[in-house]
Amino acid sequence: MLNIASKSMQAQRIGPIPTRLLQQSSNLKTLKLSDQSFRGKFILWGNPEDSHFTDAVFTATGLTLPQQSGEVTQAGAFRAIWANPQRWYLICEEQEEATLANKLAQSGQVYMSVTDGQCCFHLQGQASVDLLKKGCSLNFSETTFPPEQCLQTRLAITKVFLHRHSVDSFDIYVERSYSEYIWSWLLDAAKEYNH
Repeated sequence: MLNIASKSMQAQRIGPIPTRLLQQSSNLKTLKLSDQSFRGKFILWGNPEDSHFTDAVFTATGLTLPQQSGEVTQAGAFRAIWANPQRWYLICEEQEEATLANKLAQSGQVYMSVTDGQCCFHLQGQASVDLLKKGCSLNFSETTFPPEQCLQTRLAITKVFLHRHSVDSFDIYVERSYSEYIWSWLLDAAKEYNH
């Protein structure tokens, strides 16, 4: 079963954003928008009060699972994002996806790959907060939404996870079916700052 999963991850993937829209992002001057959708993304389910579950995940991945909304933890190449009281997103770079899948399988827990169903865009630049405020009602003060937190919200009426890496650096996780819409919205909203 692990061999099948590993082989499927090596298959040629097609990115969610058409080349013409990717090229438009290269014209941005004060903001940087990049497609990071090939990162490995998994959903993990379990009971955080069950020490057998949390210990197995920690032994396999090194991750201590976050326990509250907004929390993000990291161990080496792996990151865990709180999604709800019994569900987490586990994230890694593309080259680590097969490794994380194998470690999750070794842990014996219930998980599912959503790499091809969930997209990730990285937005960075001094105007990134102002841009996001155009389509999002979150309070972006560093007290309310500090760096290294991830919050679920709506951006341009679409459900997303925003992971804030620093004051002006964000990962935007969105379902693939809405990815082209959100990418186009971000490009359009960025025009104001393109000077």
